[in-house]
Amino acid sequence: MSSLCKTLPSALRLAEVMNDRRQNTVLADGGATLKLGQKEMPWVLPIPVEVVANSFETHHQFIQDSSLCALMEQSADQAKKESRKGKYLAGIKMFRRGGDITTPCYSALEHKEDAQQMADLPTGTVTFLFTDVEGSTKLWERYPEAMRASMARHDEVLLGVMESSGGFVFKTVGDAFCVAFPSAPHALEAALAAQRALLSEGQEKTGPLRVRMALHTGSADERGGDYFGPPVNRVARLLSAGHGGQILLSSATKELVRDALPEGASLSDLGERRLKDLFRPERVFQLIAPELPTSYPPLKSLDARTNNLPAQPTPLVGRESELGEVRDLLRTEGVRLLTLTGPGGIGKTRLGLQVAAELLDKFEDGVFFVALATITDPALVASAIAEPLGVVEAGDQPLEEGLKDFLRSKELLLLLDNFEQVLGGAPLVGELLSACPKLNVLATSRSVLRVYGEQEYPVPPLELPRPGRLPPIDRLSQYEAVRLFIERAKAASPNFSVTDENAPAVAEICMRLDGLPLAIELAAARIKLLTPGAMLERLGSRLKLLGGGSRDLPERQRTLRGTIEWSHALLEEGERMLFARLAVFSGAARWRP
Repeated sequence: MSSLCKTLPSALRLAEVMNDRRQNTVLADGGATLKLGQKEMPWVLPIPVEVVANSFETHHQFIQDSSLCALMEQSADQAKKESRKGKYLAGIKMFRRGGDITTPCYSALEHKEDAQQMADLPTGTVTFLFTDVEGSTKLWERYPEAMRASMARHDEVLLGVMESSGGFVFKTVGDAFCVAFPSAPHALEAALAAQRALLSEGQEKTGPLRVRMALHTGSADERGGDYFGPPVNRVARLLSAGHGGQILLSSATKELVRDALPEGASLSDLGERRLKDLFRPERVFQLIAPELPTSYPPLKSLDARTNNLPAQPTPLVGRESELGEVRDLLRTEGVRLLTLTGPGGIGKTRLGLQVAAELLDKFEDGVFFVALATITDPALVASAIAEPLGVVEAGDQPLEEGLKDFLRSKELLLLLDNFEQVLGGAPLVGELLSACPKLNVLATSRSVLRVYGEQEYPVPPLELPRPGRLPPIDRLSQYEAVRLFIERAKAASPNFSVTDENAPAVAEICMRLDGLPLAIELAAARIKLLTPGAMLERLGSRLKLLGGGSRDLPERQRTLRGTIEWSHALLEEGERMLFARLAVFSGAARWRP
């Protein structure tokens, strides 16, 4: 591979496709180490590179997904060399192994005549097979040289089996493979063959790599060689519940393979489990077959640890980077109180719930959600925390002391939601953290708690297209705000789709609503009554337009007006007077201290 981003035009073009949250992106010279902000990413995603056979000029192509943008540069010499072979370098995947980069290790489209394969990826109902290596981080730390050899063999086995079984490896993240199949039985056969091959060999130090695998079937959107949508998220959560050597199937995949199981194989019903996406429970099945282990620890689902996390009616859309950042902060030594801040409707609660679900394995004594939205008296914060924990007043002992006694030895995470209206109760949080060394607190609030040791994480709006520079329609939904609008619009009107005619209006609606999830959901719910173009014309009166949210939501979340009124009610009298006086001005007013 040639060096990356050496030329000024390359760097400028790369900057153009980066959004504001991905500044300071660096592509290292001669490799594929990638940094977002100041953080080095531990993987490199698949990056398509098109080599134009009739030209020996350097050619660039970009790919952007929900978490990364990257640029690859293919040298003229390599282009000449490959064009003489009659091949394209397409679908090249680069693997990060420990601190090294191995390239190239796979070309999905080896020959000219296979170029059409990109257009023939599985679409409609697709079976996804996801894999990853259990305990790979510790193995890399202990046996870096042996792991290089083991992982090279791991890649070789998986790529060979998947290709021969009709699967398409559309993404690799670290040691994880994401594969799409048009046929569920073929996907299951590939998983079994790969698992048997991996378990039969291994380096002396590392032993056989313990790879967990999961299969789920559903309808997902394919764009640019990648897949998006709830089925992709679902199979990822199913994978996270498994253990090394285990092959798990969702009920959807089980129905498609039950009459076409590999010889000698059967399915074991593990029951309904709550996966960490907080969506509806999933009935999980395990493949039982000769040469595979049969005994595993309990699944790592929400049922495995004590918690009261509420199920969510819809999967989380986007927020991959925020999830990773918040998880990392809560795993950082010294960060025991983290507050997610932002305006109403920005998605603090949903982000907090997903983070709490994904950190369940970290807290031996569980994760507990404490809803504070229904109280306004700071004196009631202690009882609100005590209720889900089952702590009650005993004799003349104050409830606050009972909480400290209960939590003192517990390794536990509290998710305190909507703290902004009981900020007077914040000192209790500080007292609990001081008295209980294994306690962690994740709070959501429109303002910080101002407690010693608190770390703030401002929740940003959803990712938006750049004004005036819309991508092709097949890539528009790579932006989180647009993807949320599309998914919620389809829920309201199943026949809705983004077309060349309405795509600009959909993007403009999301931009006019500043990427605010609540506002986008309220707008998408109106799709049965208004086309995107008609909706855009009425956004000048958005407080009237954005109403009629779900009846089972709190009043403040049913309308945009309700959200603003909720915030306004939390202001001091002097602050309300200031806003009333500013209201005499037409348009926006900017405060300059």
